[in-house]
Amino acid sequence: MSYGGAGGLVTFGAVDTTNCELAVNYVPLSSEAYGQFSISGFSIARFSKEFAQDAISDTGSSWIGIPPYLMDGVAGNTGARYDIGYQFYTVACSTMMTQPDVEFTINGVKYSLKSEDYVIDVGLGGGQCALAFFIHTSGGFGPAWVLGDPFIRTYCNIYDIGQKRIGFAKSKRSV
Repeated sequence: MSYGGAGGLVTFGAVDTTNCELAVNYVPLSSEAYGQFSISGFSIARFSKEFAQDAISDTGSSWIGIPPYLMDGVAGNTGARYDIGYQFYTVACSTMMTQPDVEFTINGVKYSLKSEDYVIDVGLGGGQCALAFFIHTSGGFGPAWVLGDPFIRTYCNIYDIGQKRIGFAKSKRSV
């Protein structure tokens, strides 16, 4: 993934079978207002946590927002360093294809992101790339997780308002 790439697609009234796999895993919404659903686990390499927290899949977020107590586990398993100037975590671009997979557990199903999905060349120079995670603090109100573009590029989101659920299907290709 690199900065300035292709955009996304929206399909209304149907599931996009051209760009999305046929298998859709539906998840009940815990709040209709934000399309909020429950997430029960997260892992990267040797770091793994189970919990019951709310999440949203947000087309307006370029990165993945995670609770503060999990960021050390992500940074420690990717070798990421916080860049105070940019105010985000960076890793060597040379590791874009070799970082560990990230895994989210949603409604009993594991959703995986490869490192090329979350290590992004945003033109920093010096061989540095952005780690597409940010610390998200909900303050006890709203979702603890924000699954932004890296998740949405990998998994098609199917919003079923009538049934009060969201579905996830593997994307056939990155858009």
